[in-house]
Amino acid sequence: MPSNYEQNHLYRTPAPSGGTTGFEAAKSSDNDKPTVRTPSLDHQRLAPYWQDVAAVRGGTIAMREAGETYLPMEPGEDADAYDRRLRRATLTPIYTRLVRAFASMILRKPVRVENTGGLSNADFRVIAGFRPGQDDPGEPVTGHVENLDRQGSDLQQFAFDWLCEAIHYGHAAVEVIYPRADEIATRADEVALGLRPHWSLYSAPQLLGKRGQQKIERVRLLQSVTEPEGEWGERLLEQVMVYRLDASAATWEIYREGEKENEWASYDNGELEMTGDAEIPIVFLYSDRKGQAVPPPMIEVLHLNIRHYQVSADMDNSLHVAAVPRLFFFGCNADDLGSVGSVSEAVCIPKPEARAEWSAPNPDAFKPNFERLQNLATEMMQLGLSTMTLQKNVGESAESKRLDRNQGDSQLAILAQNLQHSLDQCLRLHCAFLGIDPKQAPTTVVNRDFDLMTMTPEMVKALTGVVNAHALSGRTFLELLQQGEVGFSDEWSPDLELQRLADEEAEQGVPRDDDPELPLPAIAADEEE
Repeated sequence: MPSNYEQNHLYRTPAPSGGTTGFEAAKSSDNDKPTVRTPSLDHQRLAPYWQDVAAVRGGTIAMREAGETYLPMEPGEDADAYDRRLRRATLTPIYTRLVRAFASMILRKPVRVENTGGLSNADFRVIAGFRPGQDDPGEPVTGHVENLDRQGSDLQQFAFDWLCEAIHYGHAAVEVIYPRADEIATRADEVALGLRPHWSLYSAPQLLGKRGQQKIERVRLLQSVTEPEGEWGERLLEQVMVYRLDASAATWEIYREGEKENEWASYDNGELEMTGDAEIPIVFLYSDRKGQAVPPPMIEVLHLNIRHYQVSADMDNSLHVAAVPRLFFFGCNADDLGSVGSVSEAVCIPKPEARAEWSAPNPDAFKPNFERLQNLATEMMQLGLSTMTLQKNVGESAESKRLDRNQGDSQLAILAQNLQHSLDQCLRLHCAFLGIDPKQAPTTVVNRDFDLMTMTPEMVKALTGVVNAHALSGRTFLELLQQGEVGFSDEWSPDLELQRLADEEAEQGVPRDDDPELPLPAIAADEEE
């Protein structure tokens, strides 16, 4: 059944790529009397990390707006010279590219939705949909997971965005929302009106605080809403959404700032209605195995990116100054020269002992700066890999590194496990709002194989021997060649492979003259081998 949570008149802005207004929350802690807007102690402790993350995620514009925070003014440098140096500074987004690359490693194989809870086929199609040839020969059905946030993000894209937020800030959360639906009596009425749950992503700065570990008892979310003002104008308002859980029900309440400063009053409230036990419809995704709010896992890589920005700005400024050679005059003064409009003008010096010389820096003088930039970029790559994949600095084989990453101890493995668990929780809440028993909710399968092992000629020859030994079917061998990497598809199973082998043996036992369309015999081994 739907909740009475009114959403139609609220237009909450999505989390911007460069951060949110959550950093201003720390200022409220200076007041003697805490309010609903006052952030938790964990929020205040981690806010300095998040401020750096937001600046780097914001790119060159955000770094320039931060000014001396990330590009200090040099001693003796006047304001105009600093402003020119700042406007030439640019940020190379190595850190953000690494975060997206690691999220892509986890999701390089699509997230699968499986009907493990015994959900009816009709309900499973409503949520997960189906494709012709997989579940049914009929027309394809688009499920809720094809548009989870009602803004066009399917499960794969939504999971990617959630992962990126968790890597950036250390944790992120999803709110499963069901809009208010008045005068709804049956499930058919809901379907006719197009009512359905949708998911909303919150980055860590928007999560002002929560209480409860095993079972969440209260959560405060910082939201931004846009309301019309006059005929053409708009105004942006802050509000705090509070979810509470007591012994019998889960409730929500919206607070907005009153007329007096630091005064927040209740604006709207209601009670959630869902199937199963009452619970707060918020699901957290942590980068930490224990499910705790910790500093972002890639924070040191981010600080190296800030250092790269500073060195790059200094070098660009030096190159700009040194790009034009300077003209020096010896044996005369300014009165002897008069006015020199540009370096292209002829200069007449009346004193015979006077002379003029061009001065330009040696190009080799900038070589250490170029090397420093290259070293910083390399250091960022290496530190990012060692942080997320547990690669060791000592010499070890590629196979041992692969085994390490598959043992579940790496940061990528922890994130993949936590993501799968969090997605399953969201689907449980999704079903509860649809009036379906949460125990019957579908589950997800998130990829745990993060290594992309490109198939080499040696691997092809080895697999050829396996096929000739009748331990691998020719069809599976061709599928591996098509995908170009070592690793079976998600549909593969030992039983499926045994069936393929049995079918091939039965087909190859019939003379080819009787059926010219039968597959070729086993692949011949290379004569040189």
